[in-house]
Amino acid sequence: KEPSFTPAVCNRLDRNTGGIVIAGKNLQAVQAVNKAIAQKHIQKFYITMVRGEMTENREFYGYHVKDEKTNTVKVLKKGASAIYTNVRPLNVKNGFSLLEVELITGKSHQIRAHLKAMGYSVVGDRKYGDERVNKRVREKYGLNNQFLYACRVVFNEKDGYISYLNGKEFSAKLPDNL
Repeated sequence: KEPSFTPAVCNRLDRNTGGIVIAGKNLQAVQAVNKAIAQKHIQKFYITMVRGEMTENREFYGYHVKDEKTNTVKVLKKGASAIYTNVRPLNVKNGFSLLEVELITGKSHQIRAHLKAMGYSVVGDRKYGDERVNKRVREKYGLNNQFLYACRVVFNEKDGYISYLNGKEFSAKLPDNL
């Protein structure tokens, strides 16, 4: 028993992004989950809606540079931290795409900035989105934040403290406003 340990969050979500957050209830669990995330033994999936029609699965690669002063990210073709994002379209209609995004690396604002750099801004995103589209969606549907939701995690950890989770999948239903 660890009387001085407080359960800790192992992954984070961008502000105004909802969904699943992984936490450990003891130090050994937190360390094991953090290691599994670093070794890519935990898959993280998001649902998002973007402006633009994406009709095929895509693998996006780029380089992530964060400007601490403005708390924004730029995606470049060379240099900095490599980022990888896999995207699968679920539905495409009227100039918009509902996507499932698998986050391979996990950098700040990665999904939002990476999709924007590829020409697909997340609906409702005040930082990287299209303000004209955001205003229309806000007025018509009452969506005040980005349409981005951490909907599913899959554990692929065969050894160690959290191996009992191997093959387990956890999912969260989209909230009504999405």
